[in-house]
Amino acid sequence: MERIHINTIEDKSLYKKTLIIYELLRRTLDDLNEAYYRTPPFISSKIYILRSINRVKAGINLCRELLNVTKNV
Repeated sequence: MERIHINTIEDKSLYKKTLIIYELLRRTLDDLNEAYYRTPPFISSKIYILRSINRVKAGINLCRELLNVTKNV
């Protein structure tokens, strides 16, 4: 997979920008899932990790909708 350079985001189309954000959110979700499953059940911060996972999932769903709209334009 090619490396994403954030400083080149301004000269990309909306579709490509959305793809970059989607990929960053997907990677963040992977990291959060790993953190969640590695955290012992008695640690109180586990609920905050779960909330973050849900927010990232919402962002991914929004990106999917935006990708569908911009692809069809």
